Amino acid sequence: MGALRGAWRKQLKIYVNGRFRAHKITGVQRVAQEIISRLAQDIDVCEPRRKLRGWQGHLWEQTILPTQCRSGILWSPCASGPLLMPRQIVTFHDLFPIDSPHWYSKTYAVWYRTAMRRLAHTATHLIAVSQFTKERICSALQIDESKITVIPNGVDGRFFQVNAEWVKSAQHLLKLPSENYFLCVGSLEPRKNLPRLFSAWQSALSYIPEDHWLIVTGKGDNKVFMDIGKG
Repeated sequence: MGALRGAWRKQLKIYVNGRFRAHKITGVQRVAQEIISRLAQDIDVCEPRRKLRGWQGHLWEQTILPTQCRSGILWSPCASGPLLMPRQIVTFHDLFPIDSPHWYSKTYAVWYRTAMRRLAHTATHLIAVSQFTKERICSALQIDESKITVIPNGVDGRFFQVNAEWVKSAQHLLKLPSENYFLCVGSLEPRKNLPRLFSAWQSALSYIPEDHWLIVTGKGDNKVFMDIGKG
């Protein structure tokens, strides 16, 4: 968060693009929310008075949001922000709308492909969550690497606090067949490449003890599972 610390040194007010709060909480939104919760005393979150989705959300982001944070610097945590606001730091988690537009509707892919290219060039600084994402930004969007800082996503400390009773309770509640399992957590969408996970699991079964299972959890999508068992 070096770019944000720089804003503090210059005594600029830091605002956060809170439009993401109108969407369901998945990985990107959760990362943003967790960071905000830890910086609550030092930032102002700007969000619509009511949840705006689709074109209404985009319109608010491009027109109303810039007026709310014109006295400071804006952090947009989800690769979406005002296209004409230069005093802005944008976090890129990936370049999927550019690299794999077929995963989205045509309108969605066209808008985000255009917006991400514009933001990459107009923003004061970019944050990438991995070295790979940084390299893709440099290559696909023609951005100098000095403009990008890599800040990997963190893990909440609660995940390292293992309670045996909780584990047993969860195993019973979720009807898990064994206490030995590999866990995959995420939104179950085609872009997560879960078929490759299932294929890898199938190939590895002969090396894995019989009482070990693969547990996949997240909001379901039939398109992910329709081909399991074929071939």
